[in-house]
Amino acid sequence: GGVMGTTVKCYIVDNLLDPEDLLLINNLIALQDAVFQSIPYPKYCFGDTVDSIANIFVYICKKMGTFYHRVEDFHLVCKDDQMTLLRTGISMAIYLHGAYCFDIEKTVFPRSTCKESLKVPPVSSETLRNFTGFPDAYKLVTDFYVTYGPDLEDEGVLVMLSLVAVFEVNGCHDQITDTKIICDLREKYIKLLGRYLNFRYGSVGTEVTLPKLLIGLDVTRKIAEFHSKVNIKPTIPANEFFIPSTSTSFTTQMVA
Repeated sequence: GGVMGTTVKCYIVDNLLDPEDLLLINNLIALQDAVFQSIPYPKYCFGDTVDSIANIFVYICKKMGTFYHRVEDFHLVCKDDQMTLLRTGISMAIYLHGAYCFDIEKTVFPRSTCKESLKVPPVSSETLRNFTGFPDAYKLVTDFYVTYGPDLEDEGVLVMLSLVAVFEVNGCHDQITDTKIICDLREKYIKLLGRYLNFRYGSVGTEVTLPKLLIGLDVTRKIAEFHSKVNIKPTIPANEFFIPSTSTSFTTQMVA
């Protein structure tokens, strides 16, 4: 079907994507791979401890911040609004990537069928439980992974839903200067994702999977709010933690 770089291969012959969609989707999937590979996880992210999860968390923030900055459409949004969008978008995208990497059968990270470029360092369910702090938080996160993981195993779905997540004005209306452009971009990526799901799964993709994924984004927002109550202190020495200047205030706020 012309889509490159996904582990999911099924598609419906009658629902092929048009060349413009195909080019955009392939570029986004390739960008996601390239960015994630260009920022490898350092040794502090290995070891299956609460500290190493906190550090993985920070590195996914870093990867996602870099990814968003490399998406051309992101620069249609003014600088101040970009910062506001990154704050919520990255916190939601963390859970999308979590769902992508989670092994539902074994309740560990990562599943063996993840793409190498997107794999996180190994984490046991015991450590994840300790990291989330209290049982409600653990249940909230793992329920999300179990419910949405199978849909997010498609790298195309993952990348487009990450973009729908970042172009989101809900909950930060008062801090946004130009809501129209953001809403237009959100709509663009929801429609693109819909056409992609139609290409993969036909009407089930557009009528069942798409609405389900959009509800899933609301769930990630709730989890992110919940997670802000869990104190995340990375143990990475500051001098080894290079952050692109554009995302400094966001990252320090995340880990302060």
